[in-house]
Amino acid sequence: FDYSTGWSSIGGIGGFVYCDVTNCTNYAEGTVASTDNQGSNTGTNRQTHLAGVIGTIATAAGYVVDNCHNHASVTNNTSGSAETNTGGILGYASQENKTTPNIIKNCKNSGTIKHTGKGLSSVGGITGMAGRIESCTNSGAIIQENSECTYACPVGGVAGRLSYPMISS
Repeated sequence: FDYSTGWSSIGGIGGFVYCDVTNCTNYAEGTVASTDNQGSNTGTNRQTHLAGVIGTIATAAGYVVDNCHNHASVTNNTSGSAETNTGGILGYASQENKTTPNIIKNCKNSGTIKHTGKGLSSVGGITGMAGRIESCTNSGAIIQENSECTYACPVGGVAGRLSYPMISS
């Protein structure tokens, strides 16, 4: 899968989902090459969320991503200044909260997860940014090549950023 412009949520199984996702596997390589994700003060922030399985999971409604696997390389080549989240299973969990967090569990990533470019970018083997992770493993390489990190550019073997952290084995 490949995408090259604007605000985007891209995944090998689903781009932007509003449901549970279970028992799926991705082998398709994924690349975003965007020069159009410029942030601004007028609300036109074009975020890019990319992952082997799901680009974005919707507003914290307690959705579960269970027993999903990614075996492919995922590369986010964005050159704008807006937020990007790149992960093996999930790119970004939208509007996480403590009451009804989305849950990623029993998932595995073996693909290389890479971000190149600039701006606020989070990179993780399982997720770029999410809230609750249970019994997930990553054996793929995690690469952050951010030439102009504007705020924070977290990188993690499992998660780049956690909004309401909970990781358990």
